[in-house]
Amino acid sequence: MKRIIINGEEVEIKPTPFEGKLSVEEYESQVFSTLKKIGVREKFVSISAKGEFGVVISWSINSQEYLFSCIIYDSYRENLGACVQAIREDIRHILRGIKDISLVLKQYSNSEVEIKELKKPTVFDFKSGTLKDLKENSSQGIKNIQIISENHAKRIIGDIKKKYPNYSNYSFLPDEDRILLEKAFIYLGRKPFWK
Repeated sequence: MKRIIINGEEVEIKPTPFEGKLSVEEYESQVFSTLKKIGVREKFVSISAKGEFGVVISWSINSQEYLFSCIIYDSYRENLGACVQAIREDIRHILRGIKDISLVLKQYSNSEVEIKELKKPTVFDFKSGTLKDLKENSSQGIKNIQIISENHAKRIIGDIKKKYPNYSNYSFLPDEDRILLEKAFIYLGRKPFWK
């Protein structure tokens, strides 16, 4: 039994040891088939030993490196099985829409994760860009920012509402924030309520 303190209270955690019964070859096959579900082919995946029993699974997406390792068990097979379980759960959450692929991959990378999302062009198709691009190149303005997902649009709305908590009429916002807020509402299929 492991005791830790969370928010000032002592909590007991009973670790559940990994009891995988597959062979090393079967686990390696599962790594390849699991990552293939998000488009990572076997040639972009590497499985290697770390120390005496540890395992490092690494893969690349769009020239960015990701890795996951485990060294807590007493055999290479058990550490590999634990890695497979963790990666398989995250991929399952991505495929079910529970987690966003960028957020999941970020936990396997030390650098900024950049996933290009393809979508069908719409009437409201804007040139690509980010808020960071806007700050670096203000001459192009807010009109070039592209909203890439429903979560992105909701996050923009939430951020702007936090930035201006006392505003009840959003038509008085600075132009850049108002235009960005309008784009977020339009992306979600809603008419901006202040118009």
